[in-house]
Amino acid sequence: MLRRLPPHLILSDLVLAELDGLTALDIARKELPEVPFIFFSGTLGEEHAIEALRRGAVDYVLKSNPTRLVPAVANALREVSDRARQRTAEQQARETEQRLHDQQRDRIARLTRMLQMQSGINAAVLRIRDREDLLREACRLALQVGGYEHAMVSLVAPDGRHAEPWYTLGMLPEFTEKVEFPIGDGTEPDTSLVGRALRTGEITISTDLTQSEPPVAGRLQLLELGFHSVVALPLTEWAESDGTFTNRLGMVQRIRAAVPAAGDSLPAWEVLSHLARKLGATMEFTEAKAVFAEAKQKLAFMKDADWGRPMLPVQLRFAGSRG
Repeated sequence: MLRRLPPHLILSDLVLAELDGLTALDIARKELPEVPFIFFSGTLGEEHAIEALRRGAVDYVLKSNPTRLVPAVANALREVSDRARQRTAEQQARETEQRLHDQQRDRIARLTRMLQMQSGINAAVLRIRDREDLLREACRLALQVGGYEHAMVSLVAPDGRHAEPWYTLGMLPEFTEKVEFPIGDGTEPDTSLVGRALRTGEITISTDLTQSEPPVAGRLQLLELGFHSVVALPLTEWAESDGTFTNRLGMVQRIRAAVPAAGDSLPAWEVLSHLARKLGATMEFTEAKAVFAEAKQKLAFMKDADWGRPMLPVQLRFAGSRG
């Protein structure tokens, strides 16, 4: 009965007709330990009050002093409320801590997949000679290693007016058959987020695909696929980049930017560093030279490369490479 209809407070005499008050207190403490128990008794004697409090009563009020009863009840109920709030706060703190822990774990897992995918693509660049095979392998790595659900390689058409899907994995055919990314000339409003990024070199983003602005090519199809937002991160072209090239023979050549980068476009290493930091990891590269230094430290074939060399190929070979 106590558990089915739990009271907010139990008020009892020390002497009962069929049950003594201390036994009732023991039962209440066992069945409803959070419900305050107050004795309101005419039995005098300090030893009775001490024993009652020792066994779990919150107060002992004499019937000869009834004015103490209301404050005793109010104090007991306030303490119950305070303990409930404290438990709620502690539970919320534990849930928040667990949620942050899970988010951090997920960020690390995503970053690990991203880095493994990037490493796989870098290895594929050195291993695969055919351009189309390389792009297909990059899509496969995005799905199977990176954990992405969809991957697409789009190529700009010869007229430079639009980009269209060339190879996809994980996407519905009806989506790729219909979508293309128009690239305007700046005289009319852009109709494609990707097209704007390609035209201007600016970072473009739609945080809510349910909204019609900014325009996103294939917006309805993307929503059907489960996308909620889209961002286009333009990368620098080869002539806009500092770094090195490694050809298929394993020769490393230092290059320097010949023209300024367009718009917001960034080198691939810098985009990857920003993403890594957002995911909670540390990739503190601030310039291409720092990336080169780490590559030189970790890649045996680059141990003799020199960042300060003029634009002449450094004759290095991969272990096991031909010729």
